[in-house]
Amino acid sequence: MVTTKATCDTDGIKTFTCTREGCDDTYTEVIPAIGHDYDGVVTLEPTCEAEGVKTFTCKNDCGATYTETIPAIGHNYDDGVVTLEPTCEADGVKTFTCQNDCGSTYTEAIPALTHNY
Repeated sequence: MVTTKATCDTDGIKTFTCTREGCDDTYTEVIPAIGHDYDGVVTLEPTCEAEGVKTFTCKNDCGATYTETIPAIGHNYDDGVVTLEPTCEADGVKTFTCQNDCGSTYTEAIPALTHNY
């Protein structure tokens, strides 16, 4: 008969009792701890600039949890769009937009054109 159930962290005990009439002899055996069985779920999605979190919870209902960091995914910029054409006297602008829908952009100058007489 199991007298103490094994848990994730603690060994259990199984007790054996003699069934012969008038005999009360017993002995015990250790039931090894079963260990944690974790399942992970993303609890905070990473963004281009911020790390995310994955939380692991023991499926044995012992309440044990731990977390791991998920690295930031980084920006994924497109090939850029000319947003201001250069002229003979003024630089233009090319704008690059992150394809991850974070709203991040950056610009590069397009050198002014030379005069063509």
